[in-house]
Amino acid sequence: MDDENFELLKSEVDSIKIQLAKESGSWMSKPSNIMALVALLFSFGTTLVSAYNSYTQDIRENRKEARQLIQRLSKLPIENFELTERYKEKGAGQALSSMLNQENIVVAIQAAELIERFPSSFSSSELQAVGAALASSNISHKVPMLYEQAILKAETSNDYLVAARSFAAFLFTKGEIEKGNTFFQMALDTWTKFPEENIYFKNASDFQTYFFWSGAQLSANNVEKATLLAGKANSILIQLPPGAFTDGLNNQFAELNINIDRVKNTHPRRGLQ
Repeated sequence: MDDENFELLKSEVDSIKIQLAKESGSWMSKPSNIMALVALLFSFGTTLVSAYNSYTQDIRENRKEARQLIQRLSKLPIENFELTERYKEKGAGQALSSMLNQENIVVAIQAAELIERFPSSFSSSELQAVGAALASSNISHKVPMLYEQAILKAETSNDYLVAARSFAAFLFTKGEIEKGNTFFQMALDTWTKFPEENIYFKNASDFQTYFFWSGAQLSANNVEKATLLAGKANSILIQLPPGAFTDGLNNQFAELNINIDRVKNTHPRRGLQ
């Protein structure tokens, strides 16, 4: 291409650029176009707000439904105990207890499904309650997730303790002894995460952790380990001041010792785990 033709082509391109710039400017300068753009942006914003409100409403309704189920779960063990006591000499007691267990399964599964939709909207105690209900009915596939989330979301020492001990005991029932030991130890280490000034509460809580840990080891027929943990529980118990609550702990400990002696007589030698 010679210089003359190149310059001609260049001038035509420059002319097109100028024309496009003018047309763009004129489009923005028209009030109707500006209003249309504003309307479009407003519509988009309204859609986003509507979607967000719908999402938060779904969370509220989901949580409301789940909490009703969780409240029902909290009453079922009491009803089961009352029925068992009332009809313990009759065959109807077992039948009614079985019916309550079936209800527990259905309600707990429904609650777990609702929790899975928006897990971050539930508290540690709510997650733990559903996990415990499922574990009590041997519906175990969702239990680890619920207990782990309950531990992560714990905002108080009590929530952390209950979730860690419950998960540890559940792991023992599944034969995961070492992992269960880890979570019992986590319960003992609660005070590094949640410092506690009430010494009685701290010591009583540690006693209960050793008590449940000893019972878990005993259920696995690890008698020596159960005995060792019971000794640690007793060393705390004898330091607690007298009172109704301490009396209750003494009764629990006495029952634990009876169970240990019974298992010792059945399985004379069991190693440490």
